[in-house]
Amino acid sequence: PADGPWPATAAGRQSRLLCADAVGQIGHRTRACQESGAGWAAVQTNCIPAPCPPNAGWPKTPAGVTVSRRCPPLPSGAAAPPATRRCAAAGTLWDSVVNDCRLD
Repeated sequence: PADGPWPATAAGRQSRLLCADAVGQIGHRTRACQESGAGWAAVQTNCIPAPCPPNAGWPKTPAGVTVSRRCPPLPSGAAAPPATRRCAAAGTLWDSVVNDCRLD
């Protein structure tokens, strides 16, 4: 039988839905119609947070990961700390840049 977003599915067969309805998720979910046709088995999922897309010179990055890039040397010639940016744990959204190669 049909159940919410799950379409009617033949007994013993599986139905598959994308994770697109879960904001910031990629992958898919599967659910089997019981052999008797009377109901559904538990949902199996491989949904994961979507990566953050490339943005302003920052590369595509997995959710929850922080990336860094070198900054030019300070006016004194000393090495500057790197700029860092984290892809939010929920995915798809970048956190603010830390340092951003400021020379102060």
